[in-house]
Amino acid sequence: MKYTPLTTDPFEHFFYKHAQWLEEAWSVTAANTLATSSLDALAEIWLHDFPDAKKKLEKEVGGTIPASIRLARFLKQFIPNDPDVNKVAVVCFAEDWKHYRPQDAHVADLIINKRVNKDPNDVFFGHEPPRAYLDVPRDELARECPELAANLNLLALAEEYEYGAILYSLYRCPLVHAATNSNRTHGFARGEKSMYYWSLDGSGRVTIGFGIHLIIRWLRNAVTGYVQTCHQAGLIPASNIDAGSSQEERFKRLWSKIK
Repeated sequence: MKYTPLTTDPFEHFFYKHAQWLEEAWSVTAANTLATSSLDALAEIWLHDFPDAKKKLEKEVGGTIPASIRLARFLKQFIPNDPDVNKVAVVCFAEDWKHYRPQDAHVADLIINKRVNKDPNDVFFGHEPPRAYLDVPRDELARECPELAANLNLLALAEEYEYGAILYSLYRCPLVHAATNSNRTHGFARGEKSMYYWSLDGSGRVTIGFGIHLIIRWLRNAVTGYVQTCHQAGLIPASNIDAGSSQEERFKRLWSKIK
């Protein structure tokens, strides 16, 4: 069934048309590439249209804003009531916590063990992947884990494992730069679901997947929220953007070196 956007804004309509095409795309890989790239573009446009927001975020992170954090913040800013955008991929975070800080393995295991089947009498015991529906926002995870709440640097790092940030780092980047999926993601999630699955690369860590319709939902709702905010601020979305300006500056630097 085709989706008809109830909008006359050309900027919003452009992204709605992308979303409609994605729903009909024959290739999940192509759909993921375009969907995540579109969301990333919206996040970059946001900081162009709202330079004060950019300055504030630069001050917070202490310099250049990581694109993963930019996308996570964009989603949380413009679809704050979405039930998933605030969530941390808790098992991915806890497994990396164990991997990079083995001295904290006992703490990370407590987090993981709450999300795996521990019932030896259950027919799925030992075979069921961790439960993604038990992923929670950072503030809830901090309440669950006092050690996380007590370490502000670690708590800040957990934002890199929020769904929006992972969408950039483990979906958009591998697909755009290497035309392939990350070995930390999988393609088994369907509809508007997120799910974990076992790794196939022998690392022992889980993989995570997002159903394409979940990403499409974020795309539609985020562009609508963004356009509404622009209209309230008296702005035309994406006006006066020179998409090639960074490369023009690069050409200028290259030519300046010619003697």
